[in-house]
Amino acid sequence: MKRYRSILASVSLLAFGGAMGGSSAAADWMAQANARIEQIRRQDVRVEVLDSQGKPVQDAQIAVRQIRKAFPFGAAIGRAFLNNARFQEFFKDHFNYAVFENETKWYANERAQGQERYADADAMFAWCQANGIPVRGHCVFWEPEKWQPRWLQPLTGDELRQAVERRLESVVTHFRGKFISWDVNNETLHGDFFKARLGESIWPWMFRRAHELDPDAKLFVNEFSILSVDKDFTEVQTDEYVAHVRWLIGQGAPIHGVGIQGHIWAEDILSKPEVIKDRLDKVATLNLPIWISEFDVAGLQLEPSVSVRPPRVAGAPASLECRSQHILPVGGAPYGAHLVICEVLQIHLRDDLVQPNNRIDLHALQAVGRLTGDWYCSTDEQYELRKPILR
Repeated sequence: MKRYRSILASVSLLAFGGAMGGSSAAADWMAQANARIEQIRRQDVRVEVLDSQGKPVQDAQIAVRQIRKAFPFGAAIGRAFLNNARFQEFFKDHFNYAVFENETKWYANERAQGQERYADADAMFAWCQANGIPVRGHCVFWEPEKWQPRWLQPLTGDELRQAVERRLESVVTHFRGKFISWDVNNETLHGDFFKARLGESIWPWMFRRAHELDPDAKLFVNEFSILSVDKDFTEVQTDEYVAHVRWLIGQGAPIHGVGIQGHIWAEDILSKPEVIKDRLDKVATLNLPIWISEFDVAGLQLEPSVSVRPPRVAGAPASLECRSQHILPVGGAPYGAHLVICEVLQIHLRDDLVQPNNRIDLHALQAVGRLTGDWYCSTDEQYELRKPILR
């Protein structure tokens, strides 16, 4: 069998289809989305079957079985993950990317000044590497003051600058050649710890220095309240984010991608997918890959009779926290002037998902199955195979 062209699987925002209802607006949007998928993201596949003499076989029957997902779809994992074999198997069955929940954040790596610790992250990376799972780095710095190591918070001037330099050289060098990307300075629209003490030039410098230390790692910004208003906030900051990234680039920061934390709490945005697309279109004007680095929806309803009651993870007891991956054609021009690659939508299942009796929390897994299409659980005892949403 000779394969001439590869199959491109289509992906859309069908994960939210149940919340859109039967309105004509929703139907129009879905029709437009499917038309874009057909036009931009699909191509023909020609398969030729030859016999042992190299002659074409007429009316041959061919079966195609997908053995792996074409696009990154991952999950955040923590140290306890390494002690749970069942969760590890579940992860390998459903995900192909990983990010560490806390194990590469500064407050976890250097709880006491000068005492750096990477043992947990090293063990987690070793497991991912052994299982062929790429890892994103999250995060070198986190701008809001509350997320700084306690010993760092009183520092100013040269002491703080030296600590920042040591942090970059330590963590980026330690994982050089291992992580495919880094969130360099998380949530700069919502904090100014380093900027207020070291000046705004510290922000682009962080990117430049990280790139010097690991030229192969893709460097990302990462922010929330971009697609929708986050919990305890009132305004979407899409325009501010785009302007901020443009400023960083103008200051010489090597930025290779834009991270969006898709926390959906306060807006009725699931019934208005065109609003999500419009906001993605704005970010797409940067002409950079867009990664949906986090995603959660408060009160997500998968079916009229089934409500998701996820485990309490990542400080979001009222929501299913996930990070997932979609590729969306955006931009108004024909054939998609901007093809936004929203790379890693990852589900925050962690070890909380597997309960003490070694049973997996089925309510949380309903959402995973709904996205991956592997299975869908309608009750605790019955399973149904459904058409996959992500392939």
